[in-house]
Amino acid sequence: MIALGTGALTSPFVSFAQQEGKVWCIGFLALRRVGTLDTDFFGAFPQGMRKLRSFIIHIEHVMLQATASASILLVFALSAGAQPTAQQVPQAPAAAPEKQLRVPDVVFVPTPQVVVDAMLKVAKVRKGDVLYDLGSGDGRIPITAAKKYGITRGVGIDINPERIKEAQENLAKAGVGERVRFINADLFTSDLSDATVITLYLLPELNLKLLPKLLKELKPGTRIVSHAFDMGTWKPKQALSVSGSTVYFWTIPAPGTASYNQAMAAANST
Repeated sequence: MIALGTGALTSPFVSFAQQEGKVWCIGFLALRRVGTLDTDFFGAFPQGMRKLRSFIIHIEHVMLQATASASILLVFALSAGAQPTAQQVPQAPAAAPEKQLRVPDVVFVPTPQVVVDAMLKVAKVRKGDVLYDLGSGDGRIPITAAKKYGITRGVGIDINPERIKEAQENLAKAGVGERVRFINADLFTSDLSDATVITLYLLPELNLKLLPKLLKELKPGTRIVSHAFDMGTWKPKQALSVSGSTVYFWTIPAPGTASYNQAMAAANST
């Protein structure tokens, strides 16, 4: 009536059955698992069978508890397994902070366009020139030099990144971007050696501070034009009044000349 189970049996059940001499109890376990036995069934068997019943119920409780614990552990394992995955998603590297330059020496005041034209004319700006505008602001001098006077290359240098942004926008509208560029840099540390024309709208003390660098780096004959401010005792070749402003013009003298000595004296006076 009760058949022996043929599936995989755990060793505790086999051991118990052998000890009690009731090998057929394994079949009972199979029936118990499918719910075909009731409590009266156990009354027909000896004491050993009742022990088996208690043992089976105990094992079932243990198995249920183990199953519940395993389920909880599985949930935690899955959660823990998912978390590193989210954390391991490659993150884009943070953008490097923009280099912070020093505080600008002057407040930007744009040079009137009529004065820009006068500066470029007095310097005889033409095709083949390389023009550097020191403190280039909104970029109007290099842009005008490229559009109207045909310079080969124009470079605007400004320490304020906001002015560089504004100049770039104006350059895009002007359509001469292949010949003009703007650099966010300190004009006192920038290389000016390839310039044939230098334009300035700074302050008197800044002009004098810059003069030793100009004399050292620029080739003789390089033209310098300043809006509004001179260079101390170094006399300009020409000074003209334009719409209430003064435009000063010099050329870099050859070493050993009287003009060079005068320029050096002005440079050393700071």
